[in-house]
Order: sequence, then structure tokens, then C-alpha cells
Amino acid sequence: MSRLGPSWCGSRPAPSPAVPLGGSTVDHHVLAERWPFNNDLCVTVNHLVEPDDCPPITSVKFSLLTLSMPDASNPRSDYSDTERQIFDAALQIFAREGRHGARMQAIADAADINKAMLHYYFRDKETLYEEVLAYTVRRFAASFGESMQEAPTFEETLRAFIDGYVEFVRSNEAAMRLMVQENLAGGSPIGEHLPDATKSGEAPPQILVKRIAAAVEAGEIRSVDPHHTVLSVISTCLFFFVARPTVEIMHPDAADDWGAFVEARKEHLFDLIYHGLAPR
Repeated sequence: MSRLGPSWCGSRPAPSPAVPLGGSTVDHHVLAERWPFNNDLCVTVNHLVEPDDCPPITSVKFSLLTLSMPDASNPRSDYSDTERQIFDAALQIFAREGRHGARMQAIADAADINKAMLHYYFRDKETLYEEVLAYTVRRFAASFGESMQEAPTFEETLRAFIDGYVEFVRSNEAAMRLMVQENLAGGSPIGEHLPDATKSGEAPPQILVKRIAAAVEAGEIRSVDPHHTVLSVISTCLFFFVARPTVEIMHPDAADDWGAFVEARKEHLFDLIYHGLAPR
């Protein structure tokens, strides 16, 4: 049997005192090692520390990986560092190669782990894809809502939404590509994960809907449908990223300095939308 680790299966436990075991002691933090051996098996090695004048005893245990596999139908937020590392790598591969073109070996290579370790966390590509998609949706839902909640006026709320949305897409273009691909393919997995990610009612689009409705009621802006308005705002924030090659042809300044173009775009969008909502 070749050693495929060492690496911890799941989160590494915190240090704990040595625990009596007959005439021996076991330090769970230092001495328990586990390696994934193949897609279905994990090897656990425990070193039992005897009194000082006795050599340590090593025990080996085999266990099935499928018992601790993440379930994509059960949304989570307590991801380990290794899982986040896998998600970031998988997101890049899925965004570039697509759901069907991506390969688990390529994802393992990008995450700098072996394929057996990848299969320990995620039994197959479909399980990984579903969890990456859920992870991406939750990241967006929690991305910039706090700055919007702190905005004291509708004007500042709208600016916070436009700035936050554009910056999220600029910093997470792979996530944007994945979401666009999934929508073009029918979007059913997004429909499964979005309600869970937004059930608190505090996702950025939900906050903006509430602020628009309140601003209409207070007479700050003209009477508009809050949901249609938010959809229009999102569309204008997203389109120039999705169509970047075309945008750079139409706007040479975008091709020369994309960063400056994005900043100018944020200001233009705010000016257009805010003044377009002014009372008439």
C-alpha cells in the first residue's frame, strides 16, 4: 500500500490532553493520522504512546469514506479550509471548462491535492458541482449586504448596491461565468440553492427591493415596481462583464484600461438610475 498523504480527513482537531487507555496514553492532536487510499476507503493510523521505556504501538483502521461525504442537498456554511481550497479551484475549472467538460483530476491538480483526497470530500463531480454552486450563491448573498444596511438614505443604498455588485463580479469573474452558464442551461440548480441563501431576507437584492418600496412610499422617488427596478439595476451592472469582448470593441477606452472603465461605469450607472427614479 502506498502512502497518499499525510493529510487530515476533514477539519484538524484542536489539541487535547493525553487520554488514558489501559497502560497507554493517546494524544489525539499529534498522533492520529488519516489518509484517503482510494475513492471508497480511508486509512486511519493511531500511534499509542507507552511509558517512556516502551516503544509506541501503531494501530491501523480502515473505514469507508461515503459515511462522511458532504450532501449537496443539505446546505452548509461550516466549510473547512481544505473544502474552501477545493471550491476555489473547482470554481475556476467549472467556469472555464463547463459542468460537463471539467475533470476531477484537473480540479485536484488546481487545488494542489491528490485525486483520492478530492474524492474523500466529494464522491463525484456532480456532488462537487452542486456544492460549489451553493457555495457561490451563498457568497454572493452575504457579500455586501452589511454596507447597504448601514446606508442611511436611499441614495446611499443605491450607490452601495451598484458599487458592491460591480466589485463582487469584478473580484469573482469565475463565479459570474458559472452563474451565467447555469442560467443559460436552464438554471434549475440555482433555483434549488437561491431560496436557502436568501431565506434571511437580507441578501443585497432583497434589501434594495425594500428600500425602493420605502422610498416610493415616502415620495423620495417616483412610483416604480421595486422588483422590476432591481432586475434592471442588476442587468446594467452585469452586462458589460458578460459582454466584455464586445464592450472593448465598442469602447476603445475599455480595452486600454479596463479598471478605469469599470470605475467610470459605476458612476454612470448610479447617475443614470438615481436621476431616472427622481419624482416627476
